[in-house]
Amino acid sequence: MSKDFPESVNEMASFLSFFAASRMYAPIDKLSRPFSLEDVINTVNEVLRQISVIFENPDGEEMIEGRRARYIIDERSGLRRKIYIPRIPTEKTVKDFIQLCSRDLNYARITAALALAHAPRRVRELEKVGEEG
Repeated sequence: MSKDFPESVNEMASFLSFFAASRMYAPIDKLSRPFSLEDVINTVNEVLRQISVIFENPDGEEMIEGRRARYIIDERSGLRRKIYIPRIPTEKTVKDFIQLCSRDLNYARITAALALAHAPRRVRELEKVGEEG
């Protein structure tokens, strides 16, 4: 992720990359075309709520570099893919992001674009559906 953007933009983009990786594009689409700060705040509320439910109900978990990583399994497009679930951003990150967007909605658009670019890092392809692993 670019160091040229504020840390909260990079952190929110990393968080939102889960939605791009799992092909739940609605929140990214909303952030790429916000009409007001209210659109940004509503979208952030939605994704925080969604990820808290997903994080508490993963398909599995494993240890990576000494940390527990939770994931969902996606079997669309004929591939079995493991998509890692992000941790919820800190309160400071969310506040900073909303403050940036209150000054300039382009930060929301930039975050959406970076989320799409970062999405492949959340995915690990396992096998074609129907193959024995």
